[in-house]
Amino acid sequence: MEKYDSIPSLGEQRTTYRLFTFLVILSQLVAAGVTLMVGLWMGIYQGFSSWEDKTKIFSYHPLFMVIGLVFLYGHAILVYRIWRNNRKIYVKILHAVLHGLALLFASLGLKAVFDSHNYAKPNPANNLYSLHSWLGILTISLFAFQWLAGFLTFLLPFASQGLRACVKPLHVCGGIVIFLLVIATCLLGLTEKALFNEMSGKDKYTEYSAQGKLINAIGLMLIFLAMLFMFIVINPNYRRPPETEEEDRQALQLSH
Repeated sequence: MEKYDSIPSLGEQRTTYRLFTFLVILSQLVAAGVTLMVGLWMGIYQGFSSWEDKTKIFSYHPLFMVIGLVFLYGHAILVYRIWRNNRKIYVKILHAVLHGLALLFASLGLKAVFDSHNYAKPNPANNLYSLHSWLGILTISLFAFQWLAGFLTFLLPFASQGLRACVKPLHVCGGIVIFLLVIATCLLGLTEKALFNEMSGKDKYTEYSAQGKLINAIGLMLIFLAMLFMFIVINPNYRRPPETEEEDRQALQLSH
């Protein structure tokens, strides 16, 4: 009787599905909104130049970082929830591809900021001195290691089922921690840019400037997005059904 009572009723299942659908759609809108806001911020106040103009390509840094490590990485985390009833091998491939694209955009974003510093006129600017830059390098390094370890362990057919079972909790926890580090790094970067504008006289952040308000709004949107993503990922009602996991295990055993 206890096991029977633990099974959700049809009404509860419908309510759970509707809430899940609403949260996923909301997360898509917020993620797209954050990306658009960063693009508008850079386009209006910084301006986009040709990639060959190394002195003016800083604008690509925040935009590419948000596209890669917030939008793409966040969706890579969500695929196991959005397509939880589909064959796992296809979800794994999509998960890996989104991670690969995220790493590509992050690499381009890093190149943009290093080039903008190294080719700054009249004198080159220093690199890697701020907490934002230190945390950023740490986060991208952990992300690259996580992607490579996940690719070798879960996508290639060489790892045993026992090894995958041992690594999976670390992989899942690591993915969540890295995403939270991404959000923290973004918030530090927003604050750093606002203070640089203040010190350079380009924009008075402390006087409630329009750019300062936009920066604050982007920060709040990032925090809200992180809350949405984490709730969807952590909520046990949105995990892959047990029978689907059992089918995946049987398919893995047959492949070996």
